[in-house]
Amino acid sequence: IGVKKILFLLALVLILFSSCSLSEERFFEYDSNPFLKKEIISKAKSDGLISFSLYSDAHYNRDDSNCSWFDEEYKELLRERRYSFAINIGDIADDGIITKEINKKVEEVRDLTEDNFVLVIRGNHDRHNKSPLWDSKNNNIYRSASAYYYGEKDNRPLLSIYNLDTSTKVIGEKQFSYLEEALKEDNAIYKIIVTHENVTTGSAISPSLVLFGLSSRECNKLYKLMSVYNIGLIIAGHNHIGHVSYHLTPTMGEINLAAFHKRKTNPIQYESMGYVYDFTLNSKTGEAIITAIRIENKEKEEKYTFILPQSK
Repeated sequence: IGVKKILFLLALVLILFSSCSLSEERFFEYDSNPFLKKEIISKAKSDGLISFSLYSDAHYNRDDSNCSWFDEEYKELLRERRYSFAINIGDIADDGIITKEINKKVEEVRDLTEDNFVLVIRGNHDRHNKSPLWDSKNNNIYRSASAYYYGEKDNRPLLSIYNLDTSTKVIGEKQFSYLEEALKEDNAIYKIIVTHENVTTGSAISPSLVLFGLSSRECNKLYKLMSVYNIGLIIAGHNHIGHVSYHLTPTMGEINLAAFHKRKTNPIQYESMGYVYDFTLNSKTGEAIITAIRIENKEKEEKYTFILPQSK
């Protein structure tokens, strides 16, 4: 490998790092605990299965991205699968501005779910220019942090979904305290976390050159909370090349989702070529299966299985 190529790659890493990172000193922007609002997504299904769709990192508004051609394919998939709801794992807008066109795309996804619900969580790019839609009292789609509950069995939620805000690459002490306060009161049978930034990788850099995770201190603190309160899975986005899973313990793991968009890059192809994901949880056995689907041909590819612990 030549000296020029090495210098180019180093410069690229620095550019990507500077564009994706924000100060770790931040204030969690809530005066009250956003995880205590028990928003119910759906009632339990008779077969005991919970299913929803996942996609991440669309980066709409980016000049060199041609991800918009996936929209029709994704809507066709939603019509076929009839998911209960859908979650976007962040970076919906490359410049952070949710335009009318982007909002229309999101609402079309929402309208194709059985429970008429879609959640868009905040990624690092979504913080570049804060849209007024984020955390608006009149909008339940664009939420930085919140908790959602799916179904009931014996007067208990079947599944709690915690939307953790890692859009500035940190969780922060205030958000940790809010999270633990909510977990102490949560009697759901199963619990998972959805968030944008990768956790298990720490601050490592992957071949995608944009995989920057949380600090080791925050990772360990989150793992401890997960262990104490029986949170079985972290679902994160932000991974621009492929998908990867980590089985931390027999009942605790993480999966990083690949980007929804398709983008050619030179001299190294460090972008994925377009994936969405199928999430299915068997509420009787605790088996959670996440299947990667290549959106351009709707072919199922890798399948990841996690066994979620039941809370007593």
